[in-house]
Amino acid sequence: MSESDTPRTDAAATEMGYTNSHCVPADFARDQERTIAELVEALSGVVDRYTALVNCGDCGNWDPEREDVIVHARAAIARAEK
Repeated sequence: MSESDTPRTDAAATEMGYTNSHCVPADFARDQERTIAELVEALSGVVDRYTALVNCGDCGNWDPEREDVIVHARAAIARAEK
């Protein structure tokens, strides 16, 4: 591990508003968490709306829960919500 890869844990980094993991600004980390939550919520809404549309029967008859894209989307949502 190079020196630049080593997380800073000194007081100066904390005083400058950085977290102790790789000197990431604390507000950036919060923004990233908020963005992830918004993306998970949006993906969940799209998946729910798509599956409801397919299941209503107006588009034909198939099981959307068996489609790879839905399986992967639901798995990603579950991982993000842990």
